[in-house]
Amino acid sequence: MKEVNVFLSPYYKRKTFRDDVSGVTFTKGDNLITYGFNVNEEHLLGVNSALLDKTLLPFDEETLEYLNGLKTVPVASISLSKTTTSLSVGESELLIATVLPEDANNKTVKFTSANASVASVDPNGRVTANAGGTAIITANASGKTATCSVTVTVPVSGVTLNKTETSLNIGGEEVLVATVLPSNASNKSVSFTSSEQSVVTVDSSGKVVAVGEGNATITVTASGKTATCMVTVNTEEIV
Repeated sequence: MKEVNVFLSPYYKRKTFRDDVSGVTFTKGDNLITYGFNVNEEHLLGVNSALLDKTLLPFDEETLEYLNGLKTVPVASISLSKTTTSLSVGESELLIATVLPEDANNKTVKFTSANASVASVDPNGRVTANAGGTAIITANASGKTATCSVTVTVPVSGVTLNKTETSLNIGGEEVLVATVLPSNASNKSVSFTSSEQSVVTVDSSGKVVAVGEGNATITVTASGKTATCMVTVNTEEIV
């Protein structure tokens, strides 16, 4: 919104003048009327027509230039609501662009993605995560640019173990192999736990060691997804 200064001409025959487009009423005798408007809005036409027939007069040269559409306000900068963000495949997020100054003539913003197969962006700035990786989203306003680096992760859908049950003698050991799904999951780290460490222990690599008679459940966890293996330990001790 640009504020411009105009006043009602002393040569206008009536005491007041109402601009029907903008709804502003000007009164003769007022030394100055501060009239705020956006140069792109329709009511500029009403003001221009009043200027042409000398009903309204510009208070200064800058006002005259604005009212006649001669003065341009270039874009000085553009910024985005985020410079970095992370999304999982299938998620979306809206990036908000701010163009300065507020009264710039052309505040149109164009969004592009450097890697649309990873993260695409629509004309409104909504980013959609398509595949694992990184993409740079660029917002352009009259040659001024701002960017946001988008990291897309592939979430874990499940985890499995190579066995769901097994038997060991005391002193015996076995390595359980975990498989994280999908194969391109961004975080494939897993952790193992034993429900009865007096029966079997398990280390971070999935190696199970039988230490006492009984049953125990080994659980592997990957990003909240789990799989289990029931281990039965027999009394016969391996020397």
